[in-house]
Amino acid sequence: MSSRRLVVALFLAAVTAGAACSSAASGGAAVGPTSAVPASPSTRTSPPVSSVVLGGDSVMEGLVPAVRAALGDQADVDYLAAPTISTASDRAAWRSGIEAGDPDLVVVLVGTWEVLQPGFAPTEPGWADTYGRQVMDPLAASLTAGGARVLWVEMHSSTRLANTLSFAVLGSQARALAERNDAVDVIDAGDAVDRPGDVLADVLPGPDGTPERIRRLDGTGVHLCPAGVVRLARSVLAWIAEHAGQPLLLEDGWEVADWRWPPALADPGQCPPASDPARSTADP
Repeated sequence: MSSRRLVVALFLAAVTAGAACSSAASGGAAVGPTSAVPASPSTRTSPPVSSVVLGGDSVMEGLVPAVRAALGDQADVDYLAAPTISTASDRAAWRSGIEAGDPDLVVVLVGTWEVLQPGFAPTEPGWADTYGRQVMDPLAASLTAGGARVLWVEMHSSTRLANTLSFAVLGSQARALAERNDAVDVIDAGDAVDRPGDVLADVLPGPDGTPERIRRLDGTGVHLCPAGVVRLARSVLAWIAEHAGQPLLLEDGWEVADWRWPPALADPGQCPPASDPARSTADP
């Protein structure tokens, strides 16, 4: 268990001690990070992929161009903008978007806006059970109504400890959902873009050991630079390849395609070379 999950487990145990309903958040099935590789036709059990929906907030929006570049014309990849899963407007957006697109695969990545909602209150007795029953289960029912399989991406660490802990609580809800619902899988974005122990990283060694800037210098710690997007996209693409109905060969050079350079890349000044004088994501 990672340090962040251990802290959350202790936190939840403390706030729910003596409550009538115990939290289900400590469970959950997770898919470990793997490299995105062509899937073997002999293992296919689902129909060929015709569409993938990537839904969530601005962190997910930053991931979409990389996934599109990697899959090319092998799948239709749509972005569903819905930064929360509990507000009435976004619940309707998830439902209508999935009904309209009828995707084979759905990837969910939400965090910052969801944990700021008044109903996200892990310290309240019985909250975990209520949230799972009233928010997570109905969301899963909407996403899988047409037969889609779902990947939930746990949010990585933030510059604010309170947000990081709240992300982990939300992640524990996702893992509990995956235990209840066989159509749901979970991966942790922190495995791709954090240091060991869920420690926020501005810069990490690249494949050849050269430092890469992972996070945008926007003060939040959640938005990723292209190098961070590639790291997370590899894990998402590995899951897509595993559950696609046909072998998927990733496009050559997708990691360095136009999406990661201006003018396609928004606010490039927030992603200076890692060789520049070190600055923290908490800097204004």
